[in-house]
Amino acid sequence: MSVKLPFRKLLFLSLFFLFASALVSAQSAKQFLEKGNQRFEMADYYGAAEILNQGAELYTDNLEIRFLLAESYRHYNDYETAAESYKNILTDDKDELFPTARFWYASMLKQLGKYNEALKQFEKYKIASRGRTELAAEITREVESAKWAKENQAKVAPIKIIHLGDDVNSVYSDFNPFTSIDNELVYSSLKKDTLKNIKESRSGFFSPDKELAKFIDKINASQSSKSIANGSFSVDFSQFFFNVCDNEIKKHCDVYVMHFNGEWSAPIITQGVNSNNATSSQPFLVKEQDGNYLYFSSDRSGTKGGMDIWRAKQIDKEKFIAPENVSAINTAKNEYSVFYDEDSNKIYFSSEGWKGFGGLDIFYYDLTCKCAPVNLGQPINSPANDFGYSLSADRTKAYFASNRKGSLFIKSQTCCYDIWMYDTGKDAKEKKEVLTVKVVDSIEARMKIDSSFTVAVTKNDDEKSIKDTLIVNGEQIANRQRDSSVQTSQNVFDIAKTKKLIPVTLYFHNDEPDCCNLSDTTNLNYATTYEAYWKLLREYKMNFAKGLDEGKKTEAEDAIFYLFTNRVEKGYSDLVQLSAQITDALNTNQKIEITIQGYCSPLNYNLYNIKLGYRRVASLINYFYNYRNGLLRPFLNDGRLVLKKESFGEETAPSDVSDSREDTQNSVYNPRAAIERKVEIISIEIK
Repeated sequence: MSVKLPFRKLLFLSLFFLFASALVSAQSAKQFLEKGNQRFEMADYYGAAEILNQGAELYTDNLEIRFLLAESYRHYNDYETAAESYKNILTDDKDELFPTARFWYASMLKQLGKYNEALKQFEKYKIASRGRTELAAEITREVESAKWAKENQAKVAPIKIIHLGDDVNSVYSDFNPFTSIDNELVYSSLKKDTLKNIKESRSGFFSPDKELAKFIDKINASQSSKSIANGSFSVDFSQFFFNVCDNEIKKHCDVYVMHFNGEWSAPIITQGVNSNNATSSQPFLVKEQDGNYLYFSSDRSGTKGGMDIWRAKQIDKEKFIAPENVSAINTAKNEYSVFYDEDSNKIYFSSEGWKGFGGLDIFYYDLTCKCAPVNLGQPINSPANDFGYSLSADRTKAYFASNRKGSLFIKSQTCCYDIWMYDTGKDAKEKKEVLTVKVVDSIEARMKIDSSFTVAVTKNDDEKSIKDTLIVNGEQIANRQRDSSVQTSQNVFDIAKTKKLIPVTLYFHNDEPDCCNLSDTTNLNYATTYEAYWKLLREYKMNFAKGLDEGKKTEAEDAIFYLFTNRVEKGYSDLVQLSAQITDALNTNQKIEITIQGYCSPLNYNLYNIKLGYRRVASLINYFYNYRNGLLRPFLNDGRLVLKKESFGEETAPSDVSDSREDTQNSVYNPRAAIERKVEIISIEIK
């Protein structure tokens, strides 16, 4: 028997079921979002995309799911799918709930090499946001980079880039290529089925050369529950550095080292490099004039943004002193994977922050001239990510990792990294020999030995008391009882190196440090004022280029970029190098007298400027007192290091430099005024 329900009751039940259905739908969409976001926060972007894609198919109107899905595609480098996803969001997001979608759409177009389209979208985003966005600094950098890429995309070097094929590469990521002393390739990989006796999915070292198997197996087996990656040999192939990383998606890495003395030692964790609160990755030992420095990438406190390149001086086999930021090559974006070529004295690294063709590009930085980093250009770089550059031991081949199209993959053409290479066209370099013991007859003979060799000197009846190890390359003499003539030779060499840097010129923002007072001292350290100054790069570009037409605007912005990189950055880099050389000289019982002069632009009255000049000198003196946690303080306190100071106010500034308070475009932001705000180390006397 059927029962007739009153119309009012029917209406109530209909509304109830409609409400309940909507509630279930909302809860289900929320569950997809929560699960996807959980994977995303763990940096499992592929897993997040799998979940969110299901949710997006069921709930096509849910823009929150679709935006997080697009973000997941972007983070695992599926540029084409990410671009299409952001574009569709822009079409449907009538209320502009996701304004950054246009920025990331433009970024994906850039990584696809579509620079004209990318620039249009960047400009639209710039106009719409009017600078009121967390990406304000980013948009300026991206527009500059896209313009540069557009202008340089037709410049392609006559180099044939070769994919190494599936005997090396896999559908998983393969990266960090380098060679042994015999030019045999070694690399890191996330391959799942070739690490012997290891069930967990983790990275390890691999090589197509069977002779290296024993060496590689020893390293891979040393940390059975962790990932092994990012290896590099020292220049003389007597040391091997690499990473040991937690086997989690968000990895924490430490730097380990092995030493060769007839055979390779067991891996030892380095001291003075690693941090409990940050990752230390991609180590490479660089031989500089004043010693060996371990360069590595880290997100530790003090970075300009993301991952920065740091360096720490080696003082013993696995011991290093406090790391310092290699500020001349770092940006607010990520920098990775240093390789050092001793023949050209160049550091190769990868960066997202300098002008490039896509995401990560490969650059070199010349340690001799300390000019701005240079992009290696196409076809070495591409719109995709390119990093991990290295040269073979004989310098005839160059290797790097890239996720450009043509790499092997499971799902997305650009998801994963493969090893690529090209012939450098250079003649094969003579193979290095690693000597462990060599007896020589005299100190004069020792000084003639090729500086690339490490010589262990043994005591015999014909020699005076000679102990320990002598490394005759101007870097380290561990024999503490060596002949005084060697001591004198070493000191002369240090003095010559130190004086080559003079004058060291350091720059300041207007009226800094400690503006608006007549004090002639400050508690600020120059390193602090330098970091604060660097952060004003965007402000300087904007104010100096204000009101100019497009052509002049670009010239003005380039002038500011040059000011910050070739003057401000270079000055600080020179200071760091000089400080290390001064420390070495003081440790050989020299007395050093340094003269520092302070200068100002003519924006204020002369007495004020003289006081300001002294404050600038004081900030540099504070830097020396605090250098490497007070390393120089004992020398300053006992008079072995003397700092003389002078201030010239404004009188040395050219008469045509603006002193108008109303015209800050020229009196503050114009590079001609900016270069007058400085201190200079003008002389060093070693007594």
